[in-house]
Order: sequence, then C-alpha cells, then structure tokens
Amino acid sequence: MKRGSRDGPIRVMHLITDSGIGGAEKIMAELASRLDPERFPCRVVALKEPGATAQKLIESGIQVDSLHLPARVTRGVLLTEAPWALLRLLKLIRSFRPQVLHCWLFQANLMGRVAARLAGLPVNLSGLRVIEMERQGQYRPDRLTRGLVTRYVAVCEAVARHYQTMLRLPPEKITVIPNGVEPVAEGENDRERARRELGIPDGRPVIGFLGRLHPQKGVDLLLEAFTDVALRHPRALLIIAGKGPMMAELVDKTNRRRIQDQVRFLGESDDPDQFLAALDLLALPSRWEGMPNAALEAMARGRPVVATRVGGTPELVVSGGINRPHPDETGLLVAPGDVGEMARAILALLADPGRAAAMGQRARARARSEFSLAAMIQKYCELYQELLRPRG
Repeated sequence: MKRGSRDGPIRVMHLITDSGIGGAEKIMAELASRLDPERFPCRVVALKEPGATAQKLIESGIQVDSLHLPARVTRGVLLTEAPWALLRLLKLIRSFRPQVLHCWLFQANLMGRVAARLAGLPVNLSGLRVIEMERQGQYRPDRLTRGLVTRYVAVCEAVARHYQTMLRLPPEKITVIPNGVEPVAEGENDRERARRELGIPDGRPVIGFLGRLHPQKGVDLLLEAFTDVALRHPRALLIIAGKGPMMAELVDKTNRRRIQDQVRFLGESDDPDQFLAALDLLALPSRWEGMPNAALEAMARGRPVVATRVGGTPELVVSGGINRPHPDETGLLVAPGDVGEMARAILALLADPGRAAAMGQRARARARSEFSLAAMIQKYCELYQELLRPRG
C-alpha cells in the first residue's frame, strides 16, 4: 500500500482492545471524534464487544466495528478465536483502506502489528499508556514484535523512558504526546449544585477518588490514610467513583476501620465533571501509573490534586512541600505507599482552604496552557503527516 500525500486525506483506523470506560478509551474517542473528517477520515475497531465509549462514538457519527473477542482473552481464545478475529480485522482494513493503523493498549497493539504487516499498511502506531507492573509477561511478546511498529506513542516522558529500557528501543522510535483536556469554567453555583445532586450536605470537606477499583490505583491505601483524616475531621467525607475487582474488599475495609459513615462508594460515574465539581480535592494514591486522566480532569476543573509520585503524575502536578508552599504548586505529591504522608498532605490542604483554592486556580491554568485537547490533537495530526511524508 502506497504512502499517503501530506496534502491529501489520511485515513486512520483506530484499533483498541476494549471500548468501555477507561482513560485510553476516552482519549481515543476524543481524538477520533475531533479529527477533521475531510483531512483525517477515521474508523474505530474494538477487539471486544462494544462498550459505553463505542456507543458515544456511534452517536457522534463515527463508524465502530467489533471483532467480538471475549472479555477475558485466555490461551484457548488465542488459539481458537484470535485467528478469526485477525481475519475479520484484515477484511475491515481491505474495506476502509487506512494509511495509518493507530493501536491502543497491549492486545490491540499485538494484533495490529500482525495485521498491518499482512495488509502492507504504511504506518502502524503502538500506544504506550502505562508503566506496566502487574502483567510483566507482556514485555517479551512486545520485544519480539517491536520490528513491526512504525512508531510508538508514549503518553508521558516517564512511560517513554521505561519502554526504551524494557523494549530496548532507540529514543527516536518513541514520540511523546501527553493526554489533553478541555478546561472547565467554574460557574457560580457549580459546587453547591453538584453536592446537592450527590446528596452531600453543605459545609462538609469532600475528598474524592475517581478511577478503577484495582490494586494499581491504591484505594486501599487511601482508606488507611483517610482513617487518620476522619479522626481529625469528623465531618470530612471521602467519595469514591468507580468500579472494579476490589469493590467488595474496599467496602469491607471501610467497615472494619469504622469509617463507613464518612465514606461513600458511588459506583461508576456517568458524569465525571459533576463528581469533580463537588470536591475540595482529588486524591490519587496509585502504586503505578502512566498519565492519570483523573488528575488532569481535576486540574481542568480547578481542583488541587494529592497524589503519589509515580509514572507521569509529576509531569502533571507541580508540588510544594506539605509545610513548604511552592509559588507554582497545583497539588502535593507524596511517596507511593506512604499512608502517613498521604494523610498529612490531605490534612494540610483541609487546614488551609486558601492554599488549596490557589492550587486549583493554578491547576486550571496549567491544564489550559500545557495539556489542551487542541494541542494533543494537533500533535497526532502532525505525527500522521510526518510518518506518511515521502522519503527521498
């Protein structure tokens, strides 16, 4: 298949493992739905059954196809169903004739590499979204197929450095494009309205967590830290939005620590912006990360972030010391796993609402100037054009 012209339309096929609710899914959807359809006609293919993000894309006019792989990909699935899924993908490629196959997440990265080579596509991109600590067995097949990748796209510098080492990649093989977000203007009564809708009484300090209830995100550690916060602030409230495999364990831990009157599990949020509007601060106690969308969205909402110093989080959050304010601070970063330091950071901001509010204002400004959605989309457009530029 020939390389495309810089000046003509560039057809982009996005291939993603899942199309439910998640950070990669959200960024992929923002990109696919905001690309100029005249310059970058696009189509989305999910390995698994269509989820909530797929439905939103369909409603926005983007064609979404599924390869119908099951939610859990076992060795048996790889042997029996994955070959048929690959054939379906090749059929979709022949029909749409993309010049760029842009893959998101590990399983899509691997299948996309094989499909791109078999179809003779000129550009195959693999997304690097997280510093993987749980499934380290993924690194071997990643290394074995790295020669099939035109360019890796890392979500932050920390992720890029990690994969340069783990996959033995030259720096020029990786392009860093951070996530983008639209800053949100704060309405006069947004906080009060959001709290009413969530049933939160006036005057209560509200700490929030937004994300998957998975060991990576460290919500169990947040509950330990909040136990100390609750003793000092009996009216403080921790609200947790998300679902995942740790839900039952976390509810049990809340009860055992006798903080159930100050902790609410809201389930998966249909309106993350409303959730963030209700907060005084966002807490993100992750054990490992890529570039956490929740932190970026909180910043865009003008909320300070207390987070662990992992992955790309320090590239987002400008941190002062707990007792030593920094003129540019947008939050506080603490050591991963240090429950006491997390509690002290939260308590410091609850004790100084003026400092917390100033952090939030700077966070919104930083999101607008450094992590705009428009800048992210422009960088992807420029990358597509660069990789399709004729080589003379």
